[in-house]
Amino acid sequence: MFIIKFKFLFFFFFNYKIPSL
Repeated sequence: MFIIKFKFLFFFFFNYKIPSL
């Protein structure tokens, strides 16, 4: 479950950074 939470956080952060690029 920890990995899933980490993946979700990473995906959210990556998705937020992408638009900035």
